[in-house]
Amino acid sequence: MTTFNPFRTPVRYLATAAAALLTVGTGLAGGAAASTATPNDSGVHNFRLSINGVPVEWIVSVSSLTSNTAVVVRGPGRRSGYVDEMLGCKVIANSVTIDELNFVGNTIRRYIMTPACVARFDNAPGGQEQYAEFVFQKLTIE
Repeated sequence: MTTFNPFRTPVRYLATAAAALLTVGTGLAGGAAASTATPNDSGVHNFRLSINGVPVEWIVSVSSLTSNTAVVVRGPGRRSGYVDEMLGCKVIANSVTIDELNFVGNTIRRYIMTPACVARFDNAPGGQEQYAEFVFQKLTIE
C-alpha cells in the first residue's frame, strides 16, 4: 500500500503484526504515568487519543502500527473535531499519543508519535466505524 507521508516521498509500507502488541492486558509498562484528564464521555474504554498532551477522543482499537504510520479505529458517536481538522496534514501536531488503558482507566502503555498528522480517513463498509491513518516521523513507546 502506498501511503502519503508529508515528511518525505511516498513509501511502500507493509502491514505488520505490531497492533497485536496493543491488546488489553499485556502487562504494566514501568513508569507510565496515568493522565487524569479524559475526553467528555463515560464508560469503559481501552484506548485514549491525545493531541499535544490533551486527551481529545476515545478510540475503539489500533488496527495497525508501523514505524511511520498508525491506523486507529474511531467508533460511532462522539468524534473529536481536532482529529478531523488534521485531515490531509493541513495541521501537524507536535505529538499524538495513544494511551492503552486497563479496566479502571489507568495508562498501562503509551505510544507517542512525533510530529504527526492525519493522512486520510476511511469508512468501514456497512458500519459506523471510521479508520484514521496517522503519519509521523518518530514513535516512542513508554
